[in-house]
Amino acid sequence: MAARAARLVLDGDVTDVGAALRRLGAPDRLSGTARRHLDGLRASMLGGEAVLEARMARLEDTLAVMETIDDLEDRLADDRWIHRGIRVAGRIATGRFDPEAPVHLRQHGDRPLDQLEAELEQMGAVEPVRRSDRTRFGVISSLEFLFEGGRFRCRRCPPDQVPLEPRDLFHDRPLTVLDLDGLRRLITSLRTDTRGD
Repeated sequence: MAARAARLVLDGDVTDVGAALRRLGAPDRLSGTARRHLDGLRASMLGGEAVLEARMARLEDTLAVMETIDDLEDRLADDRWIHRGIRVAGRIATGRFDPEAPVHLRQHGDRPLDQLEAELEQMGAVEPVRRSDRTRFGVISSLEFLFEGGRFRCRRCPPDQVPLEPRDLFHDRPLTVLDLDGLRRLITSLRTDTRGD
């Protein structure tokens, strides 16, 4: 079942391992095994170096998006809008992730999404779609968009509603979360590791 899920992702039928497992009716506990199968299939098909390059490109695109949002907050800082930082959440924050999977960002502030949308479109983001998500903290708004061919989902986390914590917004499970400096360190570390091999 895990191998079939990996093949669905590799063939482009679904965007990530979680979606593949749901489509097959397989339990979530197979996600680690399916990801390992997917890594192996990618490495045999593209070569291990190509997989690392795809991950690095996705991390650098994520850094560019996060810096754009942070720069906007710095430029337009005033007493009306609180900004406590932008963070990337999930497997991408560990450095071992599916390059095709959507990147999940948390904008810890209360600036309206239309201002973020305009700024992201200026940097090259396309197909923006606004959504609302019901989380364990209530309903929060999000902006989905494509940048450099990859899908991003930026959730607006108002400071008086969503705490700064490394936990899943929906299921209250531990989750890796990195701020801008943490993402920069991860990228530097991964570059150093690949050069050392």
